[in-house]
Amino acid sequence: MYRVNPYVTRMQITPDSELWYNPLNQRILILNHKDLSDVNSGKPGRKLVEHAFVIKCKADETDPEILTRIWDSVVKSYSFEPKIEVAYFILTEQCNLACKYCFVKRGTIGHGSAEASRMPVDVMDRGLELFSLFAKNAKEPVINLYGGEPLLNDRGFAHLLERVESMKSDGTMPSRTATTLVTNGLALNDAIISLIKKHRVALSISLDGPPELNDKMRVYPDGTGSSTAVIKNIKSLSRIGVWFTISCSITKYNLSRLDEAVKYFMEELGCREISLNMPMITDEFKPDPSRMAENMLRAYETIKSNGGSEDRFSRILRPLIEGGIKVSDCAGCGGQIVVSPNGLIGPCHAYLGYKDGHFIDFGLLNDDPRTVKKRIERSELFGAWARKSPLLNHACDSCKVFSLCGGGCYHFAETHGLEKDENWCAYVKAASAWALKRISAEEKDDLRAEAEKVFRAKRPDGMSIPRSLRRKQRNRSAS
Repeated sequence: MYRVNPYVTRMQITPDSELWYNPLNQRILILNHKDLSDVNSGKPGRKLVEHAFVIKCKADETDPEILTRIWDSVVKSYSFEPKIEVAYFILTEQCNLACKYCFVKRGTIGHGSAEASRMPVDVMDRGLELFSLFAKNAKEPVINLYGGEPLLNDRGFAHLLERVESMKSDGTMPSRTATTLVTNGLALNDAIISLIKKHRVALSISLDGPPELNDKMRVYPDGTGSSTAVIKNIKSLSRIGVWFTISCSITKYNLSRLDEAVKYFMEELGCREISLNMPMITDEFKPDPSRMAENMLRAYETIKSNGGSEDRFSRILRPLIEGGIKVSDCAGCGGQIVVSPNGLIGPCHAYLGYKDGHFIDFGLLNDDPRTVKKRIERSELFGAWARKSPLLNHACDSCKVFSLCGGGCYHFAETHGLEKDENWCAYVKAASAWALKRISAEEKDDLRAEAEKVFRAKRPDGMSIPRSLRRKQRNRSAS
């Protein structure tokens, strides 16, 4: 007998029609009155059967049994092994700010300290040599420059960029490798901006809104706000045409004013690409996930209506447009290495400073990089992180949008004793419902263009768009 796949989302469009969404294959169908009548009579149409909107099952098989059967078949199709495509280089543990929500252990990051550890060039060179071995087999290899405040190691920053360029020239690093920089913007100067332009570095600047919002959390070690200097540098970038994104963390101060914050970024600072980060949880701030998701979507609509794009939403949208299942949202789940200033390697930069084995000496400074690569791939640490996926989490096995999720931030979930990242979970559910409503209103091409804009924007000045996101995707029918 045929029964409706229990993973299918059904959304009423008119009294006589429904939108059906299947997360297993990202198929969407609009069913009219006859289609629905055929389903109810046990004689579903061909497309419903072909695309698994309805499935064959035994007469006495329960919905939980069907869910388990489908879930197990999905899980068996993935290997959950490390496949490194991203490398974080922690250029320094020094930082010129002391943001109140900093997720890196205060014992590691030297807030205002000139003595904090900086990555020497031999660690950079060995780290790049190691990553080049992974990058050869990566679709879109990425090098992220991070800290502390990475630009406080300005000589190291310049050396690493020149070294990457040299490796691309001699063929040891794939030419498609992108480089990104996450900075608080305070140390930007003419020399650094020149390097950013020369090497086509994708620049992300952290800012939480206009000064009255940003200066509540993003402060100097003496407690004073950082906005004046950062905004001055951002406006300089806008004047000379340097591409950048703004990374906005949600706090108790800007949560209810996110739409105001993003409008400020676009109208006052000339930024069109924004990333809304999940809330920075503190003892004083634990937002209701549903309220948070509502405010984030309102801010997204403000961004969209002003011709901009938002990275977080588009990461959810991407599987819906491209097809497939998102096994993990974070590259830390088997997809990245993080190199510390002293040459230790771990999977997640948020665990810098923890003493529980998240960063290990794999022999980077002394051994053959090929040997180090094998150690990482076979290690218990990276194997465990590669298995961090909603597909292996029974708390997610009945979710109807699990394939758009990827699980969010496991550092957040683990440090707060949660089964899953509840904030990300709430946002994925709200964002997918928003997207499906727009698709039902025949806006899918617009949403596809939205995702394409974001992923194009990550590649400044002539860097190619992934083939999977090119315009030929527009030819795919919603049905």
